[in-house]
Amino acid sequence: MLVIAVITSIPMLHLGHKAVLWFIICINLIGIQIFTPISISWTLYFLFTMIIVMGNIQYQLDILLRTQYRAELMETEKANTDKLTGVYNRRSFETKCNDLMTHLKPLQFIALAMIDIDYFKKYNDSYGHLEGDRVLVKVAEILSDCGADIVVRFGGEEFILVKILDTDQLNWLHDLPNRFSNNAIPHQSSSFGRITVSTGIALANEYNKQNISIKSLLTSADEAMYKAKKTGRNKVVSQKI
Repeated sequence: MLVIAVITSIPMLHLGHKAVLWFIICINLIGIQIFTPISISWTLYFLFTMIIVMGNIQYQLDILLRTQYRAELMETEKANTDKLTGVYNRRSFETKCNDLMTHLKPLQFIALAMIDIDYFKKYNDSYGHLEGDRVLVKVAEILSDCGADIVVRFGGEEFILVKILDTDQLNWLHDLPNRFSNNAIPHQSSSFGRITVSTGIALANEYNKQNISIKSLLTSADEAMYKAKKTGRNKVVSQKI
């Protein structure tokens, strides 16, 4: 009985493992009963009773542990997610991006796009911050539909998309102005009359993987984004590292 209780208390074994150990104990005791003159019939009776009780306790404990594990995963995911838009936040960006960079294959590129909403301060001043929040949610929805591996709200009105590309996909996101035109959000304080975004994309290939970093990708994408802004906004500028 003590052995049954000890096996139940071992935390790294789930119910299936413990059931196997209990079964082995039962087989040994039955062998003693059959092949020796020692009578252990009452021992077997109490053993089976205890296994049923302990098995039920372990089953409930497994359910509790699985529920707790799922809750912890959800809390971790919430900590890595922007509360307003539902996309990843800046806190989780570096880890996610590093994971992608380590899986680059020959002839593949990693593309980091920095996206800034044009005249967003004017939008908040004209329509109010509540409407501004709605715009951020809508922009996140449009960007999430662009096929990126990672979608991040980097801060304020800035978003980052990261994607692994093959050589025939380097024009990825160049249709972004059309996407926002097709999902027009009115913006009277913009020269375009609607919400637009300026996008800078940094591209780095697998052969330069040892020489690139998240910082260099961000710096290059930021430079490209400001080129887009200085040359009229509502456009995409790409540059290779």
